[in-house]
Amino acid sequence: MSVFDLIDDLGEEEESLTETKFVSPVFHTDIVATWVKGFVHKLKIPFTDPGWYRIHPIDMFNAEIVGEADFIQREQYLKKLPKVRIILISKQKDFHIGIPLKNNAHGLSIENTIPVFLVDDIPSLFDTVICGFDGSSFWYNDIDIKNDPAKCDFMRNSFENGADPTKSRFKA
Repeated sequence: MSVFDLIDDLGEEEESLTETKFVSPVFHTDIVATWVKGFVHKLKIPFTDPGWYRIHPIDMFNAEIVGEADFIQREQYLKKLPKVRIILISKQKDFHIGIPLKNNAHGLSIENTIPVFLVDDIPSLFDTVICGFDGSSFWYNDIDIKNDPAKCDFMRNSFENGADPTKSRFKA
């Protein structure tokens, strides 16, 4: 297959984009992205509230929101993304701040705090949550049920009592 054939295939896929619908998280933006033959394709949507939506491309540059994504559609989207476990350390107005566990399965070397978007449960401070990472954002999936609640309680109590974090040690 020649380079010209590949370009033709990509063009045909892009043209058929308007015949599809896809699920996308939206968080204070008017741009969504989808994949076309392994390439990211960005589309402009009307500005809307943060959430999970079903998107229908109108043309090569614009799309419309056709409804909210249901739980199963959201799970199917998140299933495709690498999972990262994150300890939540703060809640902002409409997102959480966390730090990734050092032993994340994908070896992401993240040294700073990171925002976690579209948290729809009510996790507590220092809970570990599972997020999907799409290459630029961390999307909340669920509370990590493998996490030890006693450890979370210890960290919360230490924080509330002003304990020195360099000297606090959890004893199982």
